[in-house]
Amino acid sequence: MIKYPLLGLLAFVLINNAFSQNANTTREGLKVNFEYAPLWWQTAIGLPDDHLKTVIGKEGQMYYDFVRVLAKKDKHGPFRGFRTEISLQIPDTCQWKDQKLASPKIPIIETYFESGNMQIQQSGFTVAPAFINKPGNKDKQYLGIKAQRDYNANDSIIGAPRNDISIVRYLNTGKETISFSPVILVNTAYKYDLDLDGFSVYIGEHLQLRSTQKIVDSEVESKTLRVFDDDVKSSFVTLTLNEIKLDAGEEYSFAYGLNVGQNPIVIPNDVEQAVMLKHRSNKYWADLNLPYNKIVVPDENIQNLLKSSIRNIYQAREEDNGLLSFQVGPTVYRGLWVVDGA
Repeated sequence: MIKYPLLGLLAFVLINNAFSQNANTTREGLKVNFEYAPLWWQTAIGLPDDHLKTVIGKEGQMYYDFVRVLAKKDKHGPFRGFRTEISLQIPDTCQWKDQKLASPKIPIIETYFESGNMQIQQSGFTVAPAFINKPGNKDKQYLGIKAQRDYNANDSIIGAPRNDISIVRYLNTGKETISFSPVILVNTAYKYDLDLDGFSVYIGEHLQLRSTQKIVDSEVESKTLRVFDDDVKSSFVTLTLNEIKLDAGEEYSFAYGLNVGQNPIVIPNDVEQAVMLKHRSNKYWADLNLPYNKIVVPDENIQNLLKSSIRNIYQAREEDNGLLSFQVGPTVYRGLWVVDGA
């Protein structure tokens, strides 16, 4: 028998309220907020089951030809393990603000920079479905494993053609007119040649940069970099583009493409084409039938992490000797068993 029923009821209410508050606090604490995200990261943008594993860095850089340790056929790449790094030079007055995916299913990477009078948005993506450029079959679309496999599987940039694109948008948020010349930086361990048309740069034998904005000047500095136990000869190329003049509130966009592999289609021809290919790639990923619903949880943010992870697994997978092979990732763990990355 409870001697003081009102006191008992009050105690029950207080205890229940305390547990309820603790549960709410716990739920708040379990929200995905990326509080412990690494200081630097990279994101795969390539197609599922494909040989080309392009990644984009935190500041919008595009990286090519990661030299796998197991292959031991070439020297380590001097640029975070890659042999080529291509990036947009950001004005000193601008600061990195954010980087986002178009959605967990769509690896179109949006990188944002901002200063007192300028905003810069850079969109990076792989053209999907891929184009193939062969006599009699020009512009034929195909995906990954349907491509002819006449390349060395250990070399990530020699093979069936692919196209990556970066669209750069400038917005003058100030009250006065500003003028500047965009700059593209090419750091590579390969040879470099500027095309006479003023819009293209050849990097090694299987990588071509094509800009919609004319290249008006180029400078190259050669260095030998010490990477682990190797000396790697590298070129640091600065490509200055035509000057841009923006009135207050005005915006301007240009694009550049990285055309990779054997006999790729050279794109983009203009910004409008680049934007069209971005929409095309967005639809490809949105419609792609990957097993996103095999694991379902009520928390939307956790579900989004699962979707991104599933997409990443299929981006890392590739064909090896006629068989599909799941890899742990597109760089260091490429070619190792899944258990090595567990």
